Amino acid sequence: MPLGVFIGTSIIARALRFFVVAALLKAFGAPVRVFIERRLGLVFTLFVALLIGGFLLVEYL
Repeated sequence: MPLGVFIGTSIIARALRFFVVAALLKAFGAPVRVFIERRLGLVFTLFVALLIGGFLLVEYL
């Protein structure tokens, strides 16, 4: 993978992670904060899996 592509995708992934957490906090408030802090990796992994699954679903339907 070219260095520029790697750096670009790294920046996008980190920004996406930040905005997902911010959106969850805005939507559900303080109670979801504890859940996110404990299981941030799981939350992000599920979000990415759903995102990729959605793209694959759109592409093959």
